[in-house]
Amino acid sequence: MFPQALLRKVIVQVLRLYPSVPLNSRAAVKTTVLPTGGGPNGTAPVYVKKGTAVGYGVYIMHRRKELYGSDAEAFRPERWDPNVKNEVDLKNIGWGYLPFNGGPRVCIGRKYPLACSCSSLKVPSRGICPPRSLVRNHQTRADV
Repeated sequence: MFPQALLRKVIVQVLRLYPSVPLNSRAAVKTTVLPTGGGPNGTAPVYVKKGTAVGYGVYIMHRRKELYGSDAEAFRPERWDPNVKNEVDLKNIGWGYLPFNGGPRVCIGRKYPLACSCSSLKVPSRGICPPRSLVRNHQTRADV
């Protein structure tokens, strides 16, 4: 049987490298100043006027070497294991990991993919398979 702890790390890693919503945007509901992100080196404040659309790339953010280390592009599920020595500490990654967004508009189905993946991978490992006749005669919507 596939260990559930490893399965969770694999799924978290897949969602990091291939987030379900790779690009997203929000509109500012009030004028504000972001403390960093502006200027030539990204350390100056950024003025955001009410109504301005602010876009962000989760796909790009999840590959930042400052957040995930020099091997940020690599598929390495063990990076999520607290017992493995990593270049960066992911224990408190917070807003650096957003496969389902975050805050008040976090995806309400964010736990569903993990639950489905875990249960679907457990079933075959326990020897419980559908009868061949069901698999052989299965029709998809495209077939109908």
